[in-house]
Amino acid sequence: DPLDHKNYIFDLKFDNNTKKVLNKNITINNSYWAIPWKTSGGSCVAIYPLNEKNRVKPKFGKVRGHKEQISCLDLSPHNESLLATGTNHGIVHIYQLPIPAKILDQDIDIPIIKLQTTGKISRIIFHPYIKDCIVTSSIDYNHQATLIFWSLDINNKTYKKEIIIDNIHNDLILDINFIASNCNIIAT
Repeated sequence: DPLDHKNYIFDLKFDNNTKKVLNKNITINNSYWAIPWKTSGGSCVAIYPLNEKNRVKPKFGKVRGHKEQISCLDLSPHNESLLATGTNHGIVHIYQLPIPAKILDQDIDIPIIKLQTTGKISRIIFHPYIKDCIVTSSIDYNHQATLIFWSLDINNKTYKKEIIIDNIHNDLILDINFIASNCNIIAT
């Protein structure tokens, strides 16, 4: 029943007095939902099991691996234990979450893979059709936008830059999406 309050998650609290701009996105897969979470110094991501409804528990573990503010995040649609986060300083972390999904009883602060790009990461997305592939968009200090397709080897905790498309245009890429009927990607 869509009107039954037991089917909703509520009591998410944000600090309206903060001067920091927290990323507004929420990401979800079949096991978890994740959102940027207010913190002092660095930033963190609230991770919560999708099957937990009603009030968010007052204390639960979060993902806290970055010293800088997180600019984007995504949960893998293929490997439901993977969370990718990106920062304004060009750093991408890949974290392994517990499966089956559960409320974290302690923070996760060590990523299994660390990637480095040039410039601010504006978007990170797991490829919807290729398992263990992520795409990052970033803009360097010369205002040149770059898309990078990364191939992740989760078992060996390694990565490889597969495709680099640079100098796309001289503005920030705000979103990336894939067209299901063909092999095209849209970046806006």
